[in-house]
Amino acid sequence: MLTQVDVKRLPSYQLGYEDGEARGEARGEARGEARGAAKTQQHVVRQLLAQLDASRVAELLGLDLAEVERMAAAQDGDAAREDQQPD
Repeated sequence: MLTQVDVKRLPSYQLGYEDGEARGEARGEARGEARGAAKTQQHVVRQLLAQLDASRVAELLGLDLAEVERMAAAQDGDAAREDQQPD
């Protein structure tokens, strides 16, 4: 008579586990790629803002002016925090 069943040994458990693991990996990979793309875009915008005005950067990259200005403001905020850091 069975009093305890180790569900982890059942084939259906293993299939469900593998499926869940694969979906979790795919989700994590997609998030990482999105974050990387956003960081790259922000870096490009910052580099261009050093040479061009925000409206020209927005036009060249096909972004909204508000988005470029938000990135510029974030850049200014980063610079202000660096200035406050003790040496």
